[in-house]
Amino acid sequence: MVTQNCINTYSTYSSTTGEIKPNQPAYGATLTNNALNITGDGTAYTVAGFTEWYDIGSDFASATGIYTAPVDCMFYFSGNFYGNGGLTAAHTKTEIKVVTSNRTYVNNSFSWQFYEKSGFGSYFWTVIADMDAADTATYTYTVYNGTKTVDLFAARTYVQGIFIC
Repeated sequence: MVTQNCINTYSTYSSTTGEIKPNQPAYGATLTNNALNITGDGTAYTVAGFTEWYDIGSDFASATGIYTAPVDCMFYFSGNFYGNGGLTAAHTKTEIKVVTSNRTYVNNSFSWQFYEKSGFGSYFWTVIADMDAADTATYTYTVYNGTKTVDLFAARTYVQGIFIC
């Protein structure tokens, strides 16, 4: 649990007056290739294999999709997972998790009508996570109650993170 004043403790990233400096840890990345038939039957797929837009601090491992916190603090994570094809009326739940060393954050989505008509779904999510130095964060995508026919579309699947305190 973060109990210190991040602005004063981590002066490398923030000044004593609160503004953020240019070397504030942050990253953004998009999925490099489509991930085919990865879920739909309740299989949790750990999302990996990214192409970075930026990685200030070099704390994001694009091949594995693992972010490692450089210091104790709060981190803001967000992204969009784009289930491209394979979604049907049988799939009754979509679950996106941000799994950190301290806690797992769960985002649930469901829209039957959307699945039936289009076969795809776009799921934007955000999390503010308490992390300690060297803690890690990963992302999982799970669709339930159908067959393993759901893909992730690379061009519209991305993750981002930034140090916020």
